[in-house]
Amino acid sequence: MPETDWGKLWRELVERFSAEPAQGDNELVARWSKRVRSAGFTDEQRRRDRDDPLMRFVLSKIQPADTVLDVGASIGRWSIPMAMKARSVTAIDALPGMLDILRENARDEGVDNIETVLGDWSGAEPETHDHVLASHSAYTSPDIVGYARWIAARSRKACYMALRVPQHDGVIGELSDRIHGCWHDSPNFVVGYNALLQAGIYGAVVMDESVKHWHDANLEDALARAKRHLRLHSDDHDADIADALERRLAPHHGGYSWPDGMRSALIWWRTNR
Repeated sequence: MPETDWGKLWRELVERFSAEPAQGDNELVARWSKRVRSAGFTDEQRRRDRDDPLMRFVLSKIQPADTVLDVGASIGRWSIPMAMKARSVTAIDALPGMLDILRENARDEGVDNIETVLGDWSGAEPETHDHVLASHSAYTSPDIVGYARWIAARSRKACYMALRVPQHDGVIGELSDRIHGCWHDSPNFVVGYNALLQAGIYGAVVMDESVKHWHDANLEDALARAKRHLRLHSDDHDADIADALERRLAPHHGGYSWPDGMRSALIWWRTNR
């Protein structure tokens, strides 16, 4: 049985993922802006948002004299708590609107040691930092190994890469295999970690402790969710998808609960420069 070329599979998934119409940048920024300005985005929500094993692990490695580079920083979910422990944080993001929200969030929390840099990682040449974090920012890079080596080259102590972990028995995997001929519907931890291993990058792993399962109010919403994940824009496969959803989803509080959901893993390795 031939060995899987995980780097090639990652590239194919990125190309499929990127070829489909994505959420527009303005729409993405507007959604995050609405979230952080909503009445529900309180200090308690921020605390819960940061109380996960991956973030606790990274924060435990950062010393007060350290500098941190956050690649694909978005609205600062990681940048701000890291800045509270480190001497300084450099936050890179390609969307100016995201950096605007990051700066606003930092001001709200009294954090003033974050430098924001507008740009994509592939065109950026930041200085070397003690730690480099890339949380869910590798999915648009077709070369996961090159991406990992780029962040490692800018780290003196350690680098960290967070990726989503699909459920081994997920509905989306079942449907992706049936419709696209590949169980993996998009770039993820399983593909990325194996690609790094094949390239000789032996990272340790910190796994999220729990899955935040998806919930939908009805099967119509679940069908729409499945089609978004599978990048389907016609109704050619609706009958097959509906059959799988009726068979696999569990009734829950008047709606439906998926076996699928959100879980992340952190791949990290020391650079020791």
